[in-house]
Parts: sequence; C-alpha cells; structure tokens
Amino acid sequence: MSETNDVTDAIANLPRRRARTLRFTCGAPRSAQTIGNGSRALFLRSDGPEDLVTALWLSWFDDSSEHHETKLADPRELLGATADSENVPAEEKARRERAREGGAGIVSYSVDADGNRVVFTINGRLFLTEIGNDAATGAPTSRTRELAGEWLNEDPAMYTPVLNPRIAPDGEHVLYTTGTYLMLVDIGDWPAEGEPFEVPEGELDNGVEVEADAEESALSEGLYGDEEDGDQPLTDRITAIYGVSAEDEDGNPADNTWKIGLAEFVAGEEMDRYDGFWWSPDSQHVLFESFDTADEPTWYISDPANPETAATGRRYPRALTRNADVYLTVISLAFDENYRYAGITGNADVAWDREAYEYVAAVNWQLGHDPLVLVQNRRQTRDQVLEVAVETAEEPEALSDDVAATWAQAASADQSERIVETDVVEFGGDNETGETSSFASSAPTLGATRVLEEHANEQWIDLIQGTPAYTTDGRLVCSLNDMDTDTNRLTVDGRPFTPAGWNVRTVLDVTDTDVLAVVQRAPEIAPEVPSAWAESSDDDGTTNGAGASDESIASMIGRHDARSFDVVSIDYSGDITPVTTVPGQWTASRAEHGMVVSGRDMTHANAQMFHILGSPLRGGAGREAD
Repeated sequence: MSETNDVTDAIANLPRRRARTLRFTCGAPRSAQTIGNGSRALFLRSDGPEDLVTALWLSWFDDSSEHHETKLADPRELLGATADSENVPAEEKARRERAREGGAGIVSYSVDADGNRVVFTINGRLFLTEIGNDAATGAPTSRTRELAGEWLNEDPAMYTPVLNPRIAPDGEHVLYTTGTYLMLVDIGDWPAEGEPFEVPEGELDNGVEVEADAEESALSEGLYGDEEDGDQPLTDRITAIYGVSAEDEDGNPADNTWKIGLAEFVAGEEMDRYDGFWWSPDSQHVLFESFDTADEPTWYISDPANPETAATGRRYPRALTRNADVYLTVISLAFDENYRYAGITGNADVAWDREAYEYVAAVNWQLGHDPLVLVQNRRQTRDQVLEVAVETAEEPEALSDDVAATWAQAASADQSERIVETDVVEFGGDNETGETSSFASSAPTLGATRVLEEHANEQWIDLIQGTPAYTTDGRLVCSLNDMDTDTNRLTVDGRPFTPAGWNVRTVLDVTDTDVLAVVQRAPEIAPEVPSAWAESSDDDGTTNGAGASDESIASMIGRHDARSFDVVSIDYSGDITPVTTVPGQWTASRAEHGMVVSGRDMTHANAQMFHILGSPLRGGAGREAD
C-alpha cells in the first residue's frame, strides 16, 4: 500500500478513533494531584485505549526512590457489571457536558488535606477510599466502602442525587448537594468485615427549609434524638443542613426554580467554575452559592437517539435575556466531641453590589486567610476582588492596624448595616517597643466584604484560572489584562511581575517565593527564552526535546510559542524557570517534595504523566515516572 493510501486511510479513520478513545485519552493517566509531601499522587486511568471506565490510582515512591503505581478503587470491583452502564443524575450529566467530560466510572474525586481519605461517586453512589501504610514495608494500603448507602436507599427522594461531593479538609465529613439541599455526611467508623451498619433511628426526611429569597437564617434542628451510645461504633449519618424551597401565594409548594450548592449555567459553561460550595481550610465553615433561574427563558431539548423520550426543559440564559439571580451565603458549623455535626452557629449572606456585578467568576479559600471572591459585571468589562469576613469576623482583635482601617472604610461605604461598631480594639504590636496600639474601629460581621482590587477593560476581561489568590504571607496575586503589552499578566499587590509576552493561562500554585503557572509565550514580544529551552535546540535547527528531526517539523510543532501551553515557575522579580521542556499542552500539581506533570507533547497523540520526586525548583533532584 502506498504512503498516500496510508495517510488517506488514517484521515478517514481519525474521527471514529478519536471518538472511541475520548480524544486519545482512554488508558492514559489524567486528573493528577499530589498529596501529602508530594511523594504520592492520585490520578485517574482506565484499563485500555477504548475503555471508558476510569479507576482511582496512586503513584508513589518507596524508600529507595523506586516508582510504583497502585490501583486504589476499581468501579468494576465495587459495582460489578453495572459500572459499564452509566446511570448518573441529570444534573451530573449537565456538569460533565460543561466540563467536556466523556468518561465513566470515577471521573472526579475530592481528597482531604492530609491525602488520607478520598471521596467520589460512581453511578450516583457515594464512596470513600482510605489510604494507609503497611507497617512492615511502608507501602501504601487502601480500602474502599460506600458511604451512607442505607440512607440513600431508605429515602432517595430526600437524599439523592449525590452531586459534587467534597470531603472536609480534616477528613471527618463530606458535603454534597442534591440541588435542593446541602447534605452533610458524618463519616462513621469503618465497619467490621461482614457487619454492615444499620440505619439510625429517627425521621430521615426532617430537612431544614430556607426561604427562596435566601434571607432567612438556617436553623439547626434535632434530627436524630439521642446520639449513638459512646460504646458503640459511630455510623455514617446524613443531615440536611440548608435548603431552598418555593411557595405560591397560598403558601403551597410551587415550581422550585432555586438551586443550592451548584454552579449556575454561565459559571460552568463560560467561566470554568463547576463548584457551588467551598469548605474553609479549618473545616468549621462553608461558603455556598444559591441561585434563582425564574427569570431565565426555558429551552426544550429533545434526544434524537431516543425519540420516544419527551423534550426536557432547561433554563438557558441566552443573549439579551436575564441571568440567574446569584447569592452567596457563609455558615459556621458546630461539631460535638465525636466530630459529629451539631448545628449551625453562624449564618449570613455575603454582601456585595449584586446589581452591578452579577457574575461570581471565582472563589478561592486558602489556609490562613478569609475567602476571596471575584465578581464581574454583565459585559465582563469590570470586576472586583472581594475578601469575605469569616475568621476576621470571629477574631477582629487579630487584625493589623492597616487591615482594620480598610474594614472601617468598608463600613462607611454602603455596608454599614453589616458592621458592628466597637469602642476600642486592641491589636498586637509589631513596633520596636512591642507595645499594642488601640483605636476606635469597626469590626466586620460574618459575610461582610471589602474590595481589595478593581479592574476594568472596556473590551473584555480574560479570566485566569487560579486567581485571585493569597501568598502565605498575605500578598494578593491577581490577573491583569495588560493592553499596552498585549499580555495576560499577573500582579502581586497591584504590581505586575510576570514579563510582557508571557501570557498566563492558569495559576496552579502560589507560594511566598513564586507562582507555578501555565503560560503561552508570544515570540514577537518575548523573543528570549530560558536557557533550559534554548539548550534543547541544536545549532542545526533540530529540536531534540520536541522529537523533531528537522527545521520544517520544528516549525510545525513550535518552539514554546503560542501553540504550546508550558508549565513554568515565575518568581516575583519576573524570573522564569521552566518545568516542562518539551512543547505541548501541560499542567502540573506540586507539593513540598514532589510534583506531577501531565499532558501531551506536539508529536504524539497519547497523554503522558511524569511524577517527579524531590524539589526540582528548590534545588532538589528529580525522578520521573510515566
């Protein structure tokens, strides 16, 4: 067969092969995330090039720095043959469509701060995997079980669907949404083998109803009577901690156009924000979204593959129509001595100019800081970076003088109704004498906000995922659409620090010394490249790192130009250290002593993953595993 026929056949077969392999991603590692100190990483992978059912895997290094991979949870082992027949809720299907997710089985997961517990759903059921260590060998061990399965079976109308489960950073609880209720799962003790938990006594459908205007306080109710006997193992338990409902003029249940704990359509489709609630790093608070779609028009979508199925109505905010009405609420949670949910102790709507800034574009809640919220106007030409008072509201005495002054300014600018006046606040002194300073101040209440930065671009503001963010020491990293240099840059406390011509697309990690980011370089603006990239090209034009054999191929695949999404470290003086040296589409996750890089280069269709042991950006030695 001639070379021409081979090429023609390859082109003809490409669409089918691309579809059957989910764009050549089946059987390849994806969704990689470092856990612990970075010597371990979670990832998802199916068993073959046309297998859609993905399992949960662990990449790890032993004491001799030898690399290993361990399958932690296999949907086929947990569900049997039903794992191959997808049966997921409609809301989850919609989320997957917006995220361009075509896989089955375990398609996403949530891990606690220590990397010991992982939660995920398979076919609408909630599962927990615990990762331990073999005492003799140090090798990882794992066990997996379904969480609160009896509850889901007992009253599915109340407790399902299980959408977007997120484990608390402390690993003691799981929060998920049904779209109508926020459900909190107390994780019970691990049952003895062959001894399933029984369903606890008490009414299971006694949820907490909150008016659809999102203004009423959520009240903690006694859902269970007496807690389990202290001598007995604690069982999984589900509590409806917050909900939305709608009533007609006569007080009867009406068509509920409200949702809770989900991202509205625009956020998922246009802003790549798929979460609708966020745990605080200390696991004591939750920030969540609720929205009303009543003003959005309804579109009816039929299924051509199933003509006997009636068209489904969906609220769709098309151009020149109203968007969903979005609220944010923050609550404080109480737990008993057994870490069981005991009620809501604080509840407040987040205050901002919702008419001027109707989009919630991003939320970021980092350890040691209050949450950051990025809001935008309808035209996406203006935005505000807001800090929401949570820990600040609980411990105002810990505020520095400068920060306290900005909260006082916020109190006098349209938010006085959310501020409690105090006479004197004592602050720990940082001056040379060690004395404390005191002055009349205004302490913010829970849910109050202050504007940290504002941005404007009369053409369009590009969102950069991962921003805004705090450094550990409290400096603010934001995105900047720099029209003068035609570059999407980053700023720290308002000062641009990433070089012109290096377009930042995603911020992956922020530390006190650098930002790990995905970038695209514009050679016409930034012709100079780091030495690591320059050294990968031979004098004769051959690009060894990209696998190119001559200048013509190198010109097609690029040399880290706008066609390449590279991972780099950028310090706050603008110096760039490449993480990836081969042009391609890459992403990464890092911890103190390890990093995992995944993606694909320009010369191969298959995806790749590299787990690097050590601290390559801090002078450590790296080891790779693909």
